[in-house]
Amino acid sequence: MKRIDSINVIPLIDIMLVMLAIVLTTATFIKVGQIEIDLPSVSTAGEATNESGISITVDAEGRLFFNDEGTTATALDRELSALSRDTFVALKVDTGAEFGMFTTVVDILNRHGLENLSVLVQPANE
Repeated sequence: MKRIDSINVIPLIDIMLVMLAIVLTTATFIKVGQIEIDLPSVSTAGEATNESGISITVDAEGRLFFNDEGTTATALDRELSALSRDTFVALKVDTGAEFGMFTTVVDILNRHGLENLSVLVQPANE
């Protein structure tokens, strides 16, 4: 029997380069769960807080998102009923969204006593 003193790693390198090319090509097309939203600009924006809690988003078409997952006003009402009153809520509303959706979300928050609310905006360019 012949003894093997070395291993040919060239085929392994070829396979790894092909795998790397596949990963890099597909990774550029994956979107990381971000909802396209244009926050309103204000000149008196306060400092952002790093509190953990929940996020509610209303996009330009008036769709609701609870922690980046699509929902309805009725389902949002059910989700919020299970939360404690001191839960931090970050509310993001697109500038193109109807004001009625904003008032609907605020009404649901008030109904459940969730008053630890932060409405997210972006600072105006001066």
